[in-house]
Amino acid sequence: MSLPELKSAELGGIEGTGYAFTTSTFDGDAIQGIFFADEATEGKAEALIESDAVPFSGVLYKRNRSGSVTQKKVDLDVDVTKMSSVAFGDRLDFVVVEESD
Repeated sequence: MSLPELKSAELGGIEGTGYAFTTSTFDGDAIQGIFFADEATEGKAEALIESDAVPFSGVLYKRNRSGSVTQKKVDLDVDVTKMSSVAFGDRLDFVVVEESD
C-alpha cells in the first residue's frame, strides 16, 4: 500500500491532520493511526498520552482482499501511545480502543 494521504482530523479536541489504518496482527486485524498537531497545542498533546481513551474523528484507510484501498470517515475511541516532536508540530501515534461508528 502506498502512503495514505493526510486528511483533516481531530484528536481529543485538537485540530490537525492524520488518519487511521488497519494492520494485520497475530490476533486478527487491528486499527492504529497517526495524527499531526500544529505547534499551537500549548501542552494539550502531552495530556492525551495520559488519558485512557480519547476521541478521534477522521479517515480510516482499509485494504480489502483484492488489495485496493478504501477510505471512510470514522469516529473512534483511541489510546495515544507515543508522541514525538517533528519540524511542524507534534506527531501522536494511537491504537483503537473500540470502534464507535
